[in-house]
Amino acid sequence: MPTPPTSKQDFAYRVLRQEIVEGRISLGERLVIQTLADHLNVSPIPVREALRQLEADGFVRIEPYVGARVVEVDEGLVSEVFSLMEALESVCVRRACAVLSDDQIATLEEHLRDMDALVDAPPAWAAANDRFHLRIAELSASRLTVSLVERVLRFLDWTHHLFFAEVLTGRTDRAQKQHWRLLRAIKRRDTEKAAELIRLHYQSARSAYEKHLKGRSRTKGTPS
Repeated sequence: MPTPPTSKQDFAYRVLRQEIVEGRISLGERLVIQTLADHLNVSPIPVREALRQLEADGFVRIEPYVGARVVEVDEGLVSEVFSLMEALESVCVRRACAVLSDDQIATLEEHLRDMDALVDAPPAWAAANDRFHLRIAELSASRLTVSLVERVLRFLDWTHHLFFAEVLTGRTDRAQKQHWRLLRAIKRRDTEKAAELIRLHYQSARSAYEKHLKGRSRTKGTPS
């Protein structure tokens, strides 16, 4: 369960990030501090700090004399996000093979069984997917690695919200089978197999999103 906001800045940051992720604030939209402050019923100061935090997270771009805008999610950004998750989780699954207890693996198995029931409900499956990958990191990795995984997963959550109807709907069953193969490799303590499977898992996802975004680009470039 999410922890409650600890300050007005934290409140502004969480609300704005959620509105960006859920598409209530559009890609490329200009973010006017006073308008956002009125919307959130806070002063401009916490909004300004929240925007700086969102910029650090990569959701917002702030330009001198121009102001803040939500970044555009394009093929390059999606490729970077999946490449980062591949690298980070390769570290996690290698360590998971060495340190996870049988009880911890059983907990991951239970989570995957719950996800099996969600493969025909992509939005719910996507949320459970994020929790599964984060849980592997939490059980096996350092605090720094977990923090990095959390930040990159926020972008994955964004791509799921933006494109799940076009991309994720056709991928959940395949991705779920990949999860089970990965967990079996961890259970066998097969480090190299687990690392190979996580690489293939993210390359498959990256390819699906890149294909979709290329199609969108061609459609936008087609004269009406």
